[in-house]
Amino acid sequence: VVNLTATSRYSDSGVLIEVEFVGFTQAYRQKISLTEQVTSLLIKPVILTEMPDLSKSKDATLNITVTDQTSGKIVIQENKTIRLMSAFDYILWDDEFGVTTDDNILAWLTPESEGVLKLRREAVDIITELSEGKMTSLASYQNVMGADEADISVNTYLQMVGLQAAISEMGVRYNWGAFSTGSSLNQRVLLPDYVLNSKSGICIETTMLLASAIQSTHMHPMIIFTPGHAQVAVETWKNSGQYFLMETTTLPFDWRTDDRALFIKYLSTEEWAAYLKKDVEGGLGYVVDCDLLNVLGIQGIGY
Repeated sequence: VVNLTATSRYSDSGVLIEVEFVGFTQAYRQKISLTEQVTSLLIKPVILTEMPDLSKSKDATLNITVTDQTSGKIVIQENKTIRLMSAFDYILWDDEFGVTTDDNILAWLTPESEGVLKLRREAVDIITELSEGKMTSLASYQNVMGADEADISVNTYLQMVGLQAAISEMGVRYNWGAFSTGSSLNQRVLLPDYVLNSKSGICIETTMLLASAIQSTHMHPMIIFTPGHAQVAVETWKNSGQYFLMETTTLPFDWRTDDRALFIKYLSTEEWAAYLKKDVEGGLGYVVDCDLLNVLGIQGIGY
């Protein structure tokens, strides 16, 4: 993204703006009219279909040209060498613009990836056994357990336990690596399939793995950021406005013998408010609604 701010000091001017990350994006072109008032643009050139591998950071050339449409004179022409961070770098702080949005973590959701689909298949066997044969699929918000309205969230509960148990049985273990949402350091976050393949993940990585699996079932997950930590919440039932909180670092997790309350628990509205306002170093909690992925126009890294 290029943040461009411009103004015309003496009279209105029509200009052509051209921006390109050479070898990484298509050339962006836009005609605008400049006045004495400041005009700000957030320019997002379209990424090339076949882009160079960005599993590691790379240098790139940024070309910016501003041309006066009346005279044809080039007003600005800059060619700058910039550093493109890797696809796994989750950046929450920028030297020029300060704090950026935590919502960018939605780009790590991969509900249709091969690894997540395999995880779903593993979870079904566990859910079938866990429910004593009453639930034989990831049923989303369907009352296949035949529960009363007061207990209908048991359908969601069983699916969450099954998914976490499947993650454990696929060999994923919690990596006690550091996670920060408030420093100037870039946070490296692996995609869910990489976590499954490496069988290891820090809290944000196991969080995005479980959230991707939940989203693939067409249920409603949220990412919960608290200082130095990340967790998942899921709506207990469609449009219920109530949520389970899940600790994805509960690994290994044996659904037969382990205390499930260490992984999943229901919080009331008052308990959620207190939880997100905990007086701890680093500030308040922050919630990212995974349903905003399409609303915000965020494209998943894994596709």
